[in-house]
Amino acid sequence: MESSGASVSGSVPMEIVLWHSMGHECRIHSIITGKDFADTCDWFGEIMRRTRHLPSVSAIVWLNSFTGPVEKDGRIFEGTVQYKENRERIRAILPMPLPASEGVFGVRSFNEMMAAGETFEEYLHGDHFIMERQVMTVFGRKLFEMMDRAAIAL
Repeated sequence: MESSGASVSGSVPMEIVLWHSMGHECRIHSIITGKDFADTCDWFGEIMRRTRHLPSVSAIVWLNSFTGPVEKDGRIFEGTVQYKENRERIRAILPMPLPASEGVFGVRSFNEMMAAGETFEEYLHGDHFIMERQVMTVFGRKLFEMMDRAAIAL
């Protein structure tokens, strides 16, 4: 088995197999986007197929409408084959909070963070204006609170 973070081009990442063998529950956070709805649904379905033999692996699905409605030809995620085949392993389906709700600073700051491959922590300690850091603090708090609520509720 190969050890690859986000890739689904091989088998199951070794880290997931290791965590499973140690008795840990593993949750895959998968983002389904509006712009690439079919591709992101396919990616989700593939990683779930590859981990089907590991019962401790479940998924949190994030619906990201930043690039458009999360659907294809009127069909939402819950209407896809990928959802139907994996519904018992999906722990939560959450709308991803949009940085647009934080105004122009939120969108630009979030895009910069993603393009640089930074975490929220790295961004907040980087060389950014105080307003950008504040906006990302608020946005990050919203995102992490949603993750916490999903973990507690399930």
